Amino acid sequence: MQELPDIVLPGEPVSDTARERTRHSGSVATANWALAFATILFSALVALGITLIGRDAIMSLFIPVEAKPHPHTARIDALQSKMDALKNDLVGVQSLINAQQTTAHDESFEQDKIAQRVMVIERFATDLEQKIKKHQATQAQHAIRKKESVKTPKPAPVIPPVLVSVRNVAGVPYVALRDGLDSSNLLKPGDTWRGWTFIDLDPSRNAATFQYQGVVRELSL
Repeated sequence: MQELPDIVLPGEPVSDTARERTRHSGSVATANWALAFATILFSALVALGITLIGRDAIMSLFIPVEAKPHPHTARIDALQSKMDALKNDLVGVQSLINAQQTTAHDESFEQDKIAQRVMVIERFATDLEQKIKKHQATQAQHAIRKKESVKTPKPAPVIPPVLVSVRNVAGVPYVALRDGLDSSNLLKPGDTWRGWTFIDLDPSRNAATFQYQGVVRELSL
């Protein structure tokens, strides 16, 4: 409850307590007026600041705003992404290189195997050729020895047929031969009987010329 001030009548002497109370009341009133004036002045300044600066700018002073990324940070992030992509590409390239190296190694291994097989086949062919030549030489020597060991048979003696008849008919000579019990027909020059070819006749000697196995022979009566 607010204490009422002491009432002093005119002409009545004022006590020290009353004076003190009066002075205190005046100080309180002055402080209240100063506070009110400061409040009004602050409100006016705030309103003027909002008008001049803007509400968003003022609110940003009191409300925290999310920090925007620094442009250098964004560039660094972009470069990092590119580096990661390049690393992935390098890994892929390295995988391809490893695969090609593996394939090349396998192909080289297969080529070595083929080369070894070819060498084995060539050696086998060389050995086989040498064996064939040796066998052929052995067979040739054996054939030569066999020929040397085989005696050449003597040719059988030629038993000529017998001239049994000579004739001259119209200037053409004719003869007849006999071999054992078998006799030939009349033969004129050029006729052959049992390998004997009649060539010519010598009536003066009753002798006839024949060719037998490439040799000219003469038969007579």
